[in-house]
Amino acid sequence: MIHKDYFDGIAHKWDEMVKHDPERLSQIFEMINLKPGQNVLDVGTGTGVLIKYIYDRVGSKGRIDALDISEKMLEQAKKKHRYENLNFIVGDVCNTAVKNAAYDCIICYNVFPHFTDRETAVLNMVQGLKEGGRLVVCHSQSREKVNSIHQSGESLLKTDLLPPAEQVGKMMEGTGLTVYKLVDSQEFYFVGGIKL
Repeated sequence: MIHKDYFDGIAHKWDEMVKHDPERLSQIFEMINLKPGQNVLDVGTGTGVLIKYIYDRVGSKGRIDALDISEKMLEQAKKKHRYENLNFIVGDVCNTAVKNAAYDCIICYNVFPHFTDRETAVLNMVQGLKEGGRLVVCHSQSREKVNSIHQSGESLLKTDLLPPAEQVGKMMEGTGLTVYKLVDSQEFYFVGGIKL
């Protein structure tokens, strides 16, 4: 089984399976610091958990592109969100370049462990950032919690482990980004890089 098939198969029950702490998400979005009118790419959007948070910050003048490898996950997201400035895209950042210099911010929430080629994914996403744009890899749980969930779950996910934040920061720096925030705590995980 491949990741796409796995996520297609559980899309209909994903929102019952996985809970997201609104307080932690608000903290994460304070660190991301989106502004009205910005263009944002939500990588691995799944059922669209972040879409309302993004829309509340960029407003109707911004643009939200929600990308996922799973058409079934995107179908669930489409049922929940109908903003005029929201586009759903089927794709995989591990093997598809992101539109050049299109985004003020690219967010990877709860998806980084599932990337099959993380270095290429980071490189592809960095190419999609405008000057001054930010790439954020984040989870609303600790790295230990994320890894424990994956290791005790489906066999496909057992090796989908979240690396230490410093390691992801080094990947970002290797593409020319400057890391502006790094949190690898018992509460949550956040690595933010900016394209200067």
